[in-house]
Amino acid sequence: MRLTILTFGSRGDVQPYVALGVGLKQAGYTVRLAAPPPFASFIQSWGLEFMPIDGEPQAMLEGEIGQRWLENNGKNPLRLFSDYAEMVRPVLRQQFDCSLAACEDTEVMIYGPLAMAAPHIAEALNIPAFSGMLQPYTRTKAFPNCFTSPNLNLGPWYNWGSHVLMEKLYWQALGKPINQWRKDVFGLPSWPHAGHFSTPGHPILFGYSSAAIPKPNDWSSKHHVTGYWFLPDESNWQPSSALLDFLAAGEKPVYVGFGSMLNRCSERVTDNVIEALKRTGKRGILMKGWGGLSTNIDDDDIFTIDSIPHSWLFPQLAAIVHHGGAGTTSATLQAGVPMVIVPFLGDQPFWGHYMNKLGVAAPPIHQKNLTAEALTNAIATVTEDENIKARSRQLGEQIRAEDGIGNTIKLVDRYLQKKSNPTLIAV
Repeated sequence: MRLTILTFGSRGDVQPYVALGVGLKQAGYTVRLAAPPPFASFIQSWGLEFMPIDGEPQAMLEGEIGQRWLENNGKNPLRLFSDYAEMVRPVLRQQFDCSLAACEDTEVMIYGPLAMAAPHIAEALNIPAFSGMLQPYTRTKAFPNCFTSPNLNLGPWYNWGSHVLMEKLYWQALGKPINQWRKDVFGLPSWPHAGHFSTPGHPILFGYSSAAIPKPNDWSSKHHVTGYWFLPDESNWQPSSALLDFLAAGEKPVYVGFGSMLNRCSERVTDNVIEALKRTGKRGILMKGWGGLSTNIDDDDIFTIDSIPHSWLFPQLAAIVHHGGAGTTSATLQAGVPMVIVPFLGDQPFWGHYMNKLGVAAPPIHQKNLTAEALTNAIATVTEDENIKARSRQLGEQIRAEDGIGNTIKLVDRYLQKKSNPTLIAV
């Protein structure tokens, strides 16, 4: 059966879907994955067919509107969605058209939350579709929406209302061009709401572990927390001899990397990171990412890298300092290593809050409040607190024992076998 996966965003928004695609291919599906052009070689290296979705996230964030959006994030939700719409609107139509082209001849679809055209394509082509989410976006009374303050939990009706509000703000910002595309391309009537998140009629596959975020009691049998979607070990990847020598030369180092986050003050942030490592007496491995850290460092206790498979490196570390993206958070949990989360935007404060609540992380430090002193205290906490270290190891063992991809494939198989029955009971 021909299956298309659509996703958009940074590496953390793409890699879990690549992992799922690899599993589906091994299970007998013909898998095509549509994503931004910079990920073509990465996707193809895993034996999956690639189709481009126009727009490069890094270039969008580096532009004037993208920088304004990053600086505003978390301050004003209305402005947040307005700036986001202004940033993506110039390429929205191309993205939608690319997504439709990627679905040519497909028989079933799985789509991420940033693949905004996907549910409309599934409706127009009348093909089965699954919403695949790496975050718990769906309405619930159990906790607030990921894009609101996770610490502000004022009860079930506030939580529910925060989800409704975020959906409405999203739809106010992007509903008009989405509905115009529905009309122009398919002749479909307008959607009156942010159905992209509520996905009426589509099963929702949450690609994270219930050990991290348990399934809320008010979700239905169509909401499935499957376990994380991890890639197999990259057997062809080999570390440099310099990295191996560094790891062997002393105590386990602390990793610091902020992934796809952009930071205009990268030198200041790097100085704070190095100072915190020195104060705690820790060696460090720094990853440059999209510009969050400088890697022009002359220090025998600091090793700098541009990229590396997290599954290889993370288990060898004393602690991991990261931005709280869903992908890096899941890799840290899998490794069973304590973490310090420095959230920038989006769902990152949510993961920072819940990792601390789980007992595997220090209290999060928002990037605007990142000082050498704050980071020193956080690194000292996670590397010295035996309860945090033991909880991290225990949760890592639990997550490594799960089979998120296998669970997801079973669900997809069962829904497709009984697609005339939309009320299939959860596995």
